[in-house]
Amino acid sequence: MPGYVLQKNLCFFFFLPQFKATQTYILFNLLNKGRNIIPDTIIFILVSDALLLRIDPNRQQHFEYHTVSFHCEGGDGSSQLRRVRSSEEINPECQNKRTSTGFVCTISNIYIADSGEYWCKTKGGQISNSVNITVTAGSVILDSPALPVSEGDALTLSCKDKTTTPHLSAVFYRDDVKKESSSTGELIINSANKSHEGLYKCIIPGAGESPESLLAVRGKSLHYLISK
Repeated sequence: MPGYVLQKNLCFFFFLPQFKATQTYILFNLLNKGRNIIPDTIIFILVSDALLLRIDPNRQQHFEYHTVSFHCEGGDGSSQLRRVRSSEEINPECQNKRTSTGFVCTISNIYIADSGEYWCKTKGGQISNSVNITVTAGSVILDSPALPVSEGDALTLSCKDKTTTPHLSAVFYRDDVKKESSSTGELIINSANKSHEGLYKCIIPGAGESPESLLAVRGKSLHYLISK
């Protein structure tokens, strides 16, 4: 299989221009069963029109009736937001807008029924990463990243109530085990690693308890972007 090879810091990256530039290539233990590869490192080889989904605000949990925007970026320009409802893949009802980088789908009043997995898909069948969201009618949410974080990243999990009162005391749990009490309503992780993975939730005394959300941590990664 022809391609270009770049050697950098004793790691090898394969550039495969003959592939249709709509995919993300993930190569594990490349060359000699991992020799010259940093342990626990994932090598990403990205093409310039890879299809990506991100959401705004960037969190998994949302209060009912709030606004959430889904951004489909990259691809061939034909992307649409997709989800499954009643075992059927559908386009969610939202305000659609084409942008210079792709497509934005905004749900102005999100409902509990809008909870679930979302992804972007082009007419040619290209599919993005997926994002799971939880919409709650409760009084408390956990503000945690919508996408996996990388090992070594710093992040802050915040416990928020619907009144938007800042810095309320909160108790954080991971996998139903109490992890930390915080007078500021924040759980700070200075350097994420696999030991931080799990289902997190928080409780604000007198206000309520949030749903659970999964915190996922990726291995160390090296990214190279290939322009078409």
